[in-house]
Amino acid sequence: MKKKTSILLKSILLLGLPITFLSSCGTNEIDGELHTISFYDESTLVEKIETKGYETIDLPSAQNKENYDFKGWFLDKNIWSEELTRDYFLNKPLLEDLDCYAFYEKKSEPVVEKYTISFYVDNKIFSTIETSGNEILTLPNAPQKENYSFKGWYFDNESFEDELTADFYENIALKSDVNVYAYYELVNEEPKEFKVSFDSNGGSKVEDVVTSIIESEPDTTRDGYTFLGWYLEESFINKVTFPFEVTKDQTLYAKWEENIPASISFNVNEEGVLTSVEGISEINNEVVIPSRVNDIDVREIGDKVFADNLFIKKLVIPESVKSLGNKMCYGAKNLEEVVLPNNITVIPDYAFENCSSLTNINIPTSLVQIRANAFSQTALKEFIAPESLKEIWLYAFKDAKELRNVELKNVTEIGNMVFENCEKLESIVIPETLEEIGTSVFGGCSSLQDIDLPNKPLALDHNTFYGSAYYEDNSNWENGVLYVDNYLLTINSDFLNLSEYEVKEGTIAIAINAFLNNAKNLTKITLPEGLKLIGDKAFSSLYKLESVNIPSSVDTIGYNAFASTGISSNSTNWSDNGLYIDGWLVNVQNTKISEFEVKEGTIGVSNGSDVSFIPSRARKITKLTLPASLRYIGKNSFKQLTLIKEISLGGSLEFIKEGAFAVCSSLEKVNLDECTNLALIGDQAFSQAKISEITIPESVLEMGELVFNQNRANLIVHCMVSEKPASWDSNWDFTYNEQYKITVEWKK
Repeated sequence: MKKKTSILLKSILLLGLPITFLSSCGTNEIDGELHTISFYDESTLVEKIETKGYETIDLPSAQNKENYDFKGWFLDKNIWSEELTRDYFLNKPLLEDLDCYAFYEKKSEPVVEKYTISFYVDNKIFSTIETSGNEILTLPNAPQKENYSFKGWYFDNESFEDELTADFYENIALKSDVNVYAYYELVNEEPKEFKVSFDSNGGSKVEDVVTSIIESEPDTTRDGYTFLGWYLEESFINKVTFPFEVTKDQTLYAKWEENIPASISFNVNEEGVLTSVEGISEINNEVVIPSRVNDIDVREIGDKVFADNLFIKKLVIPESVKSLGNKMCYGAKNLEEVVLPNNITVIPDYAFENCSSLTNINIPTSLVQIRANAFSQTALKEFIAPESLKEIWLYAFKDAKELRNVELKNVTEIGNMVFENCEKLESIVIPETLEEIGTSVFGGCSSLQDIDLPNKPLALDHNTFYGSAYYEDNSNWENGVLYVDNYLLTINSDFLNLSEYEVKEGTIAIAINAFLNNAKNLTKITLPEGLKLIGDKAFSSLYKLESVNIPSSVDTIGYNAFASTGISSNSTNWSDNGLYIDGWLVNVQNTKISEFEVKEGTIGVSNGSDVSFIPSRARKITKLTLPASLRYIGKNSFKQLTLIKEISLGGSLEFIKEGAFAVCSSLEKVNLDECTNLALIGDQAFSQAKISEITIPESVLEMGELVFNQNRANLIVHCMVSEKPASWDSNWDFTYNEQYKITVEWKK
């Protein structure tokens, strides 16, 4: 048997068939790595499962929601067209981690038929009401008749025994139209009338009346007092109840109780943290925090101090406070105004979430960061960022439905869904300073029509403006493609019939997932010169795509931009485990190798995932060879290559982006001094390395944050400039590793 197998293999080799062809014919499974599918209900993680693909998947159960039907797990949140079924990966591999989301549809409410109750007076319809029953009715007031007293509405027009009361149908369904009749009794004698005077005792004046009966309590008010009722005596012995039958001329006296507000007290611990506030009430609803309590400076507001307080309307925080607590005012639904100190740098998570009456708050000029959900579900109408503000975290202004005006100034980072469902926002200018922007940032902004995007290419997600007025306006779509300024954002089903497409001239960026779902017939795409950025997964899963050009102007290609395409399945595009398109390395095979050489002539390496560009099996390489032609190294491109000790970079190199060589824990030597064209080194580009000495060339214009953070050796950095350039991050040379020092030497 072994001999026959050997002869068969030799025959195949003589015919030029690769061994891998045999193995692929023998099984439907792949020897791939496990990936994670995360199941979310809104933003809540329900369950995670791991799989390689080529199998049915046991999907988790979704929670029941009242009045909603669960429709399945979907990969495309907010679009809900691509469902993850049990057999979704039965005949294909899972190549990366995925997120999917629970989709619910609201149940339709049953229509309850209403019937008419007709109210007759003297055999004529006086009024009608419509009802289905099972409710308390509001009965019409019958017209007055001289010398007659109205006694009620009755079903029987002769005996007047079966009365329709307001609560008659409270627990009964009405199943047909009904007639009822007014019943009056003759009044034999008019009651005698008397004069009643009112002593309001400092309250608002009540006029005298001449009557036989006072039907309801006369109204009177007095500032700072609570009305306790009318009394027969000036000494307040017998309280009057209404209706009140008048049998003589008399005076009624108003009784009051003064509103004496309890004083508000503040509790501060030894560290100066305000831990609680007592005495806030409907009357005492304005809180002015003192700068000192019991001879202790108030330096911080604790977590949840005013959370769910329904009395507080105004909050003033003193200048002594440097820090605010998480959920500080969460759910304080009647809070209208907040005065913050001018030295606050962070507004923490959920600080004012669900403060649904909050319309007025000053934004300190020192503010650097607004964290998650900070102003979600508030009534703010305007947000003007100070010059100092850099980061706005996810959901920060989500569902702020009154927000009309937003100015972002110098913001560099915007998280997921920050302005989602801000329904009155009509225009937005995205600043040139912005470096990162999350998903669905302006999703559901149904009035947003005027959008100004930066001239510097930005990695936008395809659903950034999903559901906005701009998105929903058909005149903004061109042959199934939505452009915003000079960005190609997304496509719709009108694109399905196209097999070839030419991106229009002037486009500088293609969004993340731009061609998701609706480009399955695309075989060729032409990209224009001037294009700078191609987003993550921009053309991923376009299985028929066989032809694309990368313009020389491109300096950034996102992670898996061309994964699972006809290009990646064509073996002629692969060289020594690398997938190349027009001088760009865009993918690496997930196979165990000891060395990896980026081929000569390559000008750029695509961005990686948060983990790395190099797949897990290939990360055990001990040697990485980069060509002299290389100009761009992407975000996380060579992250977690833990066994390489030395990197040799060429003189053409211009960009080393964020995390490019992060967690290369054995890396000891990098020849940056020879990179005379190097202009940018990104955040944590060499973090967690083991470098002892390195030289930064004078060509470097931008230096990110924590470039050498957690370096595992004492490091001397020689800078070929005499002082830190203004464009370098102030924390570029900081490390959190207290065991080792980073020493900077400037050129003298």
